[in-house]
Amino acid sequence: MDERYPGLEMELDERFQRREWRVERVAWGVMGAIIIGAVAGVFGGGPVSRGRAGDVEAGVIVEFDRFARREAPITLRLVVQPSLIDRDRVQISFNRDFMDQHRVQAITPTPVASGATDDGVEYLFAADPQRPLIVTMNLHPIHAGTHQATVSVDEKASVLFSTFVYP
Repeated sequence: MDERYPGLEMELDERFQRREWRVERVAWGVMGAIIIGAVAGVFGGGPVSRGRAGDVEAGVIVEFDRFARREAPITLRLVVQPSLIDRDRVQISFNRDFMDQHRVQAITPTPVASGATDDGVEYLFAADPQRPLIVTMNLHPIHAGTHQATVSVDEKASVLFSTFVYP
């Protein structure tokens, strides 16, 4: 209902005003959620942005970025326990879909051998059976979206994880 304020040339539409206030409250809530998400690391660089999959008992741990940006560098860190190291060599395999979505920039230590298979990419590393093998991979995501990864170590242990890449 429209009303006039006495002495003022302005009309008041209470229904419109209530709707405007409701929209304003929702907008403030959305902005607050974005700020909280940014501080938490949903857009990268915070406490929830780093992920960890696997465990010591399984023999392999993968530390990864849960959230990344397309073409921005990310780091994948694998720790292979001595229980999985045979004959001073370790073979680490990645599924094809994940590797097709990422460009490998660097791997430390350098693999002894690497190659593509029907299922993905395999890397062979020299390793000391007395100490864990720590492999660091620097990757660049090529495409936006959710990327599912399977990392297998000598076909004895495997770890599943996923990352989300912003455009």
